[in-house]
Amino acid sequence: MSGDALTSTVGWSNGSGVFVFVRDGVPSSMTAELRPATIASPLSSTNIPAMQALLRTMFRAAAQGDTKAGNQLLEVIARAESGRTGATLEILDHAIQYKEKHAPIFEQREREGLDPLDIFPHPDDVIINEATGEVTIDGPMSKEQAGAQEAFRQLSIESLPRYLEVEAALAKEPTNSALRREFKELKKYHEFFRKDAERMRRHHVLRLSRRALETEPHKPNTAKRRPKA
Repeated sequence: MSGDALTSTVGWSNGSGVFVFVRDGVPSSMTAELRPATIASPLSSTNIPAMQALLRTMFRAAAQGDTKAGNQLLEVIARAESGRTGATLEILDHAIQYKEKHAPIFEQREREGLDPLDIFPHPDDVIINEATGEVTIDGPMSKEQAGAQEAFRQLSIESLPRYLEVEAALAKEPTNSALRREFKELKKYHEFFRKDAERMRRHHVLRLSRRALETEPHKPNTAKRRPKA
């Protein structure tokens, strides 16, 4: 199961990991902005989104003293902000429900020594900023991404000794171009290793905090986790 488990009315943005409101496959607050318009100037004509063209016209009219255009502009901005706030609240509510539903499932399987389910993202990778309500994802969004990260994790671990060697050598020969090139490549693995370790540490801390809040102590499961096929 992928991030689609979270996206009946909302969806994950590409790349950034930021949760965005989606309707019919298009971020609702941007639907109007996607329609192209042509803006002509004495030198050339430029295609820009229709909403941007409209706002430019309204700004220009308001700046020239058109009070009606100014009031309309304020109404447009107010509606946009209201819609954005509503979408943020819906996203936040959906993320909270997702974590509340899936976190106990992952916790139970961890206690029983079982492999985690193929549900993505992991509930502990859904991060909620309590100050702003922003929801971000720090982890794989699909089984394929999880597999790729596991492979890259192994490469990162294997490259760590060489990374330390090259780092020490560069301290003695900072102008060595061959060492600089190699270090640049190795640094990608090292940076992934560092961020991945932070993610694993976050999972561990959240797991401990959940268990500390339990009203009754849980009997540990002594069964060994079955090796993967």
